[in-house]
Amino acid sequence: MSYYVHESDTNHVKSQNIFMKNLKTFFSLGLVLFAIQTTQAQNAQFKAGEHSVAIIANPIFDYLGNMFDQDTYNSLYLSSGGVVFRKFKSDTRANRLEVNLSLRNNTYNSVNLNYGYTLKSVNFGFGAGKEYRKSFNNLCVYGGWLAGGFVGSSSTTFTYFEPPVEGESRETERNDGDYIGLRFSGFFGTEYYFSPHFFVGVELKGSANVAYNFAESITSESYTESGNILITNTETLSSEDFISVYVNTDNLVLFFVGVKF
Repeated sequence: MSYYVHESDTNHVKSQNIFMKNLKTFFSLGLVLFAIQTTQAQNAQFKAGEHSVAIIANPIFDYLGNMFDQDTYNSLYLSSGGVVFRKFKSDTRANRLEVNLSLRNNTYNSVNLNYGYTLKSVNFGFGAGKEYRKSFNNLCVYGGWLAGGFVGSSSTTFTYFEPPVEGESRETERNDGDYIGLRFSGFFGTEYYFSPHFFVGVELKGSANVAYNFAESITSESYTESGNILITNTETLSSEDFISVYVNTDNLVLFFVGVKF
């Protein structure tokens, strides 16, 4: 039995990211230049016992970027969202807790428009670590590390718009399997303080992951003709569990909006 791998249809998803990468780059540069040129903002000062909470604003920027890119499939889904909590131990050190949640449910049409597919995924992650910070007037730069874990799953469902062809085998569902793992992350970022309590920030972040991946499966349907009637045969093939080790840079640039108290 043969299966069609729809690799060409990932081109549309990849092309969406090109504009967003440029938008994020320009935003990052603009944030740094604006912070340097602005003289009315408050100094970024930290005291032991203070806290800050920031939300990861990537889903909003992704949505706005796709609007400017005239993306037909644009939707405000929770991708790369999360919350960062800090407790300052001094003016140069802070403990950091982070929770990440990514949900996706998007439908696309294939390049030749003879079928559609829906991508569904969920990922939950958490981590704790340290930050080392340095303030320059209203600008603060920092770096640090996080150790934590994650769990998630993903799948793809195919819908066909044309009648079947005898002898053809085509996928109806692809379950990429559930997974659970451990993560060690390093990051470097900068924050700009509009006031003693409110700030925006941008961060570069990468992680080394070890994941246990549960069995994947592919469900397909094939057709045979019997008395001028097409008969559907459905078959599911599964792989074995496996362990993967990899470096994750999918969310290399993160944007924050936060408050210090």
